[in-house]
Amino acid sequence: QNRSMSMYRNATIPTPVTATKEAWDNMPYFFDDGNDGRARWRWRYDTPDKFQLMMKNYYRMASEVDSACGAIMEEVKRQGELENTL
Repeated sequence: QNRSMSMYRNATIPTPVTATKEAWDNMPYFFDDGNDGRARWRWRYDTPDKFQLMMKNYYRMASEVDSACGAIMEEVKRQGELENTL
């Protein structure tokens, strides 16, 4: 994970256009304030700083997965087995 720590440090992740009170209020009835999903959302995204931190961590995770897949592909190629995989 250390490789990706600085990747998004100076980036500002845009807030989704659906991140409004109106969008929350228009969610289906079963996604009301008693729903655990809303509680988790508040823990992670209810302030701009939390949103930036969590989204940057999510982007970093995706970047690390991409890097790991690339390393696996390179090793498979190095071993001459690329045409023997799915």
